[in-house]
Amino acid sequence: MMNFLRTLTATGALALVAISGLPVAAPTAACANPATPEKLWDGFSSPVGMTFDAAGNLFVAEWGAGRVSRIDPAGNRTTFADGLSAPPG
Repeated sequence: MMNFLRTLTATGALALVAISGLPVAAPTAACANPATPEKLWDGFSSPVGMTFDAAGNLFVAEWGAGRVSRIDPAGNRTTFADGLSAPPG
């Protein structure tokens, strides 16, 4: 079974990584070759925090842009809050 993990890269791009459903403590041959991340979004400005809500929306606090972006489960990005003074996360 494959699960997917959304993560931010060092350049501020949102990436989707496929991971095995097997326990991390017991690596197997299936876990030996991790999937290549799929870039979903560019343009995050100093992302400092992320969280999910109960509906599966991902919220990303962007310190450099003074906003919080929302990415819905389908991958659509919108601005949730703007004009903030360096949201901390």
